[in-house]
Amino acid sequence: AGSYTNIATAYAEDNEGNEVNDSDTKTVTVNDVLPIIQVVKTADPLMRDEPGGVFTYTFTVYNLSVEPVWLTEVYDDKLGTIYEWIPETTKIWIPVGGSYLLPGTWTKTYTEAGVYPNIVMAYAEDNEGNTASDDDSRSVTINDVLPDISIVKTANKSVIPYSGEDVVFTFVITNNSVEDVVIYSIMDTVFGDLLPEALVAFGDDPITIGAGQQFTFTITRFVSGLAGTEHYNVVTACGMDNEGNEDCDDDDELIRLYWYGFTPGYWKNHAESWVKTEYAPMDYVRTIFGITNPNVLTSGILDLNKDGREDTLMDALSYKGGADLRGKVQILLRAAVAGLLNESALGDYYPPYDDTEELIEAVRDAINSGNKGMINTLAGQFDYWNNGIHEFPE
Repeated sequence: AGSYTNIATAYAEDNEGNEVNDSDTKTVTVNDVLPIIQVVKTADPLMRDEPGGVFTYTFTVYNLSVEPVWLTEVYDDKLGTIYEWIPETTKIWIPVGGSYLLPGTWTKTYTEAGVYPNIVMAYAEDNEGNTASDDDSRSVTINDVLPDISIVKTANKSVIPYSGEDVVFTFVITNNSVEDVVIYSIMDTVFGDLLPEALVAFGDDPITIGAGQQFTFTITRFVSGLAGTEHYNVVTACGMDNEGNEDCDDDDELIRLYWYGFTPGYWKNHAESWVKTEYAPMDYVRTIFGITNPNVLTSGILDLNKDGREDTLMDALSYKGGADLRGKVQILLRAAVAGLLNESALGDYYPPYDDTEELIEAVRDAINSGNKGMINTLAGQFDYWNNGIHEFPE
């Protein structure tokens, strides 16, 4: 660019030898065209899910001018100086229509959900000292991944006597998320708010569980109820990530409330356990239960096994049973003798009757009534209660 002047001079001579000359000046101008550059910034990848990671950037400067330019500076508002010419060093010239990819690896790590823009500025100069600049921006995104927690509740006992026992409940909360979660609520349908106990176990406030990590705590509760029922409760834990997203999970636990009771077979084969009762194997069934029904007795005695002798409590435990009245009575007495021994040995741990007198009265009334339906029903009830926990309480 510039103005360029030149002068032309012409010389001539006539026939007498006279000389003549003349000159003319002309100036031409090359207009200075300002340089134009373009900077292009790329990011790879453009998007990640939480917990994010490393993003890699590249920078390319294009010369859109009509003459070469040299690069003076490239600066990124997040990454800092990408390139800066230092005096007395070789300049980076970009030819007309050419480009220059800045060497090196330029990275930035983002971990939290959000959109992260950044801007790059490039500066260049032509041979006349005219400057050019351009900018480009790229935004990368961390997608918010919702939290995911799970809780597992277990009890160290699945069956306990209905009178009650201490049960240890263990709770394991797992963070299945890609980032930390804070547990802010642990509620149990029976035991109420468990968060205070969990905080003590964790040793800090709040309870923060890292990605892929677990937190375990236990509680001890006395559990009791009606015999034959179940203790059922559900725990629900809720957590929150740093974006305020929430997730909850629940788990239940079932404990059977059983009772103590032994079957006729047990008492038949464990005569040594009779010392725990007030009865002896050779006690007479008729005497104990007050049986007077003539359709059951034989010549005034109870001889349902037909051995010609008065039946004992031990004999009753081996009764075979049958479909007629005597057979139904055998079925009842086989179960009732076991029930009598259970009530005597176990007391309140054997729930159907308050004492042996009440049990005896129920059996006597059924047998002396001669009602097979009543007898059969009572036998079934004894069979149910005799199938309790086969051990003696400590």
